[in-house]
Amino acid sequence: MGGLLSRIFGGDKGKGPVMKQIRKMISAIEKHKDFDEIEVKSRQELITEQFLGKLQKLDLTLSEASGYVPASYVPFALLLKKLDVPENITEALLQGIEEAESEESVRGMIGAALEAADIDLEDEELHEAEDLGLEEWRKVQGRNEQEE
Repeated sequence: MGGLLSRIFGGDKGKGPVMKQIRKMISAIEKHKDFDEIEVKSRQELITEQFLGKLQKLDLTLSEASGYVPASYVPFALLLKKLDVPENITEALLQGIEEAESEESVRGMIGAALEAADIDLEDEELHEAEDLGLEEWRKVQGRNEQEE
């Protein structure tokens, strides 16, 4: 493990790729310049991408109705990500959709969440988000009925 960390961080010399990025950011801050944030993926996103990649190599696909598709990869979540909705609001919406009792409550929840996130959408985008949210709600309802 020490060898891996040494390669990443550069050991005593501090010349690894992570340290280079950190030094560039520090230098930019000291010069009062803007700097590019390092784009990182969460551990869950990395694992999911690897898992889905391996499934694709085997020509297998996950059934979206099975409930095993990671939440961040359902069409509703992908749309919210495209619209720059914060991840915590997306997760809260997906959780709320699972607990919602009617289509109206799903629509209201989506509208309220987007308003709380201070995200202005065109009417067309809002309708698309509501439609995908309702589609996800119907899938959840179908799974719940099968379990009962």
